[in-house]
Amino acid sequence: MLKTFSYNDTIVLFWNKSVKTFSDYEILLDGKRIGESKETFFRIKGLEPDTLYTIAVRAKSESGETTTVKRVRRRTQKQKRDICISDYPYCAVGDGETLNTVAIQRAVDDCGKNERVVIPKGVFLTGALRLHSNVELYIEKGGILKGSEKKEDYLPIIRSRFEGWECDGYSSLINVGVLGCFNEKKVHNVVIRGEGKIIGGGEELLYDILGIKAEDGEEKRRELLRYQENLCADKEGKHRLRGRLVNISNAENVIIDGLELGNAPSWNVHMIYSKNVITCGCRIFSKGIWNGDGWDPDSSENCSIFDCEFDTGDDCIAIKSGKNPEGNIIGKPTKNINIFACSIKKGRSHGVAIGSEVSGGIKGVNIWDCDFSNSFFGIHVKTTAKRGGYIKNVQVKDSKISRVMIRKVGYNDDGEGCKELTEISGLKFENLKIEYNSGDPNFGKEADSYVYINGFSQDNGKVKNIEFNNIEINNKENLQEYDLNNCFRVKIDGNRIM
Repeated sequence: MLKTFSYNDTIVLFWNKSVKTFSDYEILLDGKRIGESKETFFRIKGLEPDTLYTIAVRAKSESGETTTVKRVRRRTQKQKRDICISDYPYCAVGDGETLNTVAIQRAVDDCGKNERVVIPKGVFLTGALRLHSNVELYIEKGGILKGSEKKEDYLPIIRSRFEGWECDGYSSLINVGVLGCFNEKKVHNVVIRGEGKIIGGGEELLYDILGIKAEDGEEKRRELLRYQENLCADKEGKHRLRGRLVNISNAENVIIDGLELGNAPSWNVHMIYSKNVITCGCRIFSKGIWNGDGWDPDSSENCSIFDCEFDTGDDCIAIKSGKNPEGNIIGKPTKNINIFACSIKKGRSHGVAIGSEVSGGIKGVNIWDCDFSNSFFGIHVKTTAKRGGYIKNVQVKDSKISRVMIRKVGYNDDGEGCKELTEISGLKFENLKIEYNSGDPNFGKEADSYVYINGFSQDNGKVKNIEFNNIEINNKENLQEYDLNNCFRVKIDGNRIM
């Protein structure tokens, strides 16, 4: 299946990886070969605006066999008129000190379907911004959209979802759509792209929201640690008030492309009750940020991320669908999630988490051609005894990872329990190189193997139908390679071992 999206001078292609092994792919434009790729994506640049092109992708096997993935016709967009935020009548100032929220929001509000809002070179300080349908936000190279560090710049308080529950919180830096889980009107056709940066308010905004005050950064970090250790003492749940860098709620057809994104006070890109969200060519970072997830599809569907690098303070990617009992009642699954050609810098990043908020169900997660070997938890499938819901049809292939963990966890487990345990089934892992590289001090303690499964002791049939094929483990830590408990019908290279 070949998918495309376009700008005035560029068409971006991406496609699913075939069951067959191919050495590379040839790209044809109007019948002529224009390039090749070893990955399952390609950018065709230097095209004419408003022009119809015929594109084909041809896969080549190591033996020389060729197969056409698909042929499509795609028209580039018309040339858009630029609305530069530093020009009259907006007159935004890129000095890193002037607050430009009103000016930038006015430019966004004025932007029509055949226009785009341009952030030029400079540091443009702003509070919360809200994007409407058919708007494009373009950040030029050297341009930085910098989030304020003051919580009052993220008013009004809005409805959102955090760690599985709908709740009130501060607005995010970029807000696309309004929360609504059923038939509310959706914001659609939003593009956020360029060669610049979107940088959040980071730790200082986090401290302001939590009410942490101290003379220096080290003391603030100590106060934050004390807050985390006594989280249940905060009856207001201030940590749930934090916005994201980009919050996509109840939206369709959103593209985030080419940017450096980071330092939100919590998660960076969070999509809730949304469809068809594409993130590509980005660097996503939040090193040192508490709950600093990178990319979180939450009760959303048909979302893809590729060609992205992560350096985050928590999960690089976290796939969610709500928390008991609310998530069970709403019952909106996350489905059809594609993750490919992504990598993680060595550090404290936690790889790809599926769960633990799974009460609405998660199905159809496909991961290929990724390098998650520098993460703490690698591929981490998790739930709790209260969640209910399901995790089904997950495939991880042709990648490097640090480990595989499928387990019941005990944290974030408040709320009324579901009557049913989570069903975890139909998981396939193939052609993987497992090598632990990240230096997690808990490795070998919290989970004592490279492949660790520990389901429900009260019903080991809830974690079932799991396959491992062609797994290469580089056992540097001299630990057991597989530790399998409370699971059913597990196969390694075709041999059933549980």
